[in-house]
Amino acid sequence: MEADGKNSELGTKKIIQAIKKGMPVKEIAKKFDVPERTITKLSILDAVENGMSFRQASIKFNTYISTVNFWCKNAGIQSGFEKQIMKATDKQILDEVKKNKVMTVRMLEQIFSYQTNTARKRLKRLASEGKLEYIVLGGGGKAAYLFKDYIARRIYYVAKEDLHKWLKTKFLINMPRGLKVAITQKLHRDSGIDLKFDEEPKKKALMLNPNIYEKIKQKASKSGISVAEYIEKVGC
Repeated sequence: MEADGKNSELGTKKIIQAIKKGMPVKEIAKKFDVPERTITKLSILDAVENGMSFRQASIKFNTYISTVNFWCKNAGIQSGFEKQIMKATDKQILDEVKKNKVMTVRMLEQIFSYQTNTARKRLKRLASEGKLEYIVLGGGGKAAYLFKDYIARRIYYVAKEDLHKWLKTKFLINMPRGLKVAITQKLHRDSGIDLKFDEEPKKKALMLNPNIYEKIKQKASKSGISVAEYIEKVGC
């Protein structure tokens, strides 16, 4: 048993060394045959042991602060920072929601260093009092990769306009219109969100005599550009 303990400790040290060298989590998990969650846990324990606060570790490793606290407590690791729970007023929370456009439990616990249950209760109470609205995004489909960190979680907001602005920031630049339409339709079906985008300007059609078209086509070919690019260039 003692040998096993030593081997386990040695393995942990090697994993932490690999983490500090910047090796990707997936590679470390594969090399040492351990779950990726174990890599995250060891990263957090090492970071807190070396001076990082629970809140900083929660943000850096995208893990609930209550989970960070639980892991460190079980490992006998204390943060060098004094635990400071900010007793935010309802106005302060609502101001943060407005500033961020939306709010989730994880976002609130990171802003005010709340435990997960405390953050959840504060947001649920504000919603029950009619001060906040919320939606839950359905999982799967084309929208999953855009909102992967928000699927099946309550997303709170004050004004619907703010929610729509936030949702639009998640859409990729130059996303094909067909994909954009498919995702907005799914949002409407799953969550009742009626998201609208500005209409894309329609290209003007230009009618050309077949003989003229052939001449332009030849000139465009010599220039190494398309007919449309040639017409735009010369201003036909």
